[in-house]
Amino acid sequence: ILSGNNDVQPLIVPISIETDTVAVSQVDALNESFSALGIRLEVFGNTTFVVRELPTWVQDLDEVHFLQDLVDLFLKEGEVHEEKIRHLAISTMACHSSIRFHRTLTLEEMKQVLLDLRKCEQPFHCPHGRPTFICLSDDQLIKEFLR
Repeated sequence: ILSGNNDVQPLIVPISIETDTVAVSQVDALNESFSALGIRLEVFGNTTFVVRELPTWVQDLDEVHFLQDLVDLFLKEGEVHEEKIRHLAISTMACHSSIRFHRTLTLEEMKQVLLDLRKCEQPFHCPHGRPTFICLSDDQLIKEFLR
């Protein structure tokens, strides 16, 4: 992703991205922002884009969610540069490989999570800014468990 490899892979089955009329009306600007990466959106109806090929590095992601995030980021910021797109891709990969909510961990897995967090430059938040852990006071714990 960071190496700048933008080899594209034609898709056997095109990907449909549901969006809104505002995004569809800005398809030319979206494609201009995404062109350096080999991502091209085609309008398919009033609120849908179709993507027929993607850079090979996108195969490591959930393509639909990544593309929707790209469109949302563009709508929010008005433009998206290649560096920001690559950062979004890396952040998405990191979050998608993370421990999911309600997953029960073994004691060994819990210990490994703590060891891995110690190795991080920024262990307090995920790449999207969500906290990786929270601190509860004794009063908060008592309130939750001793009703």
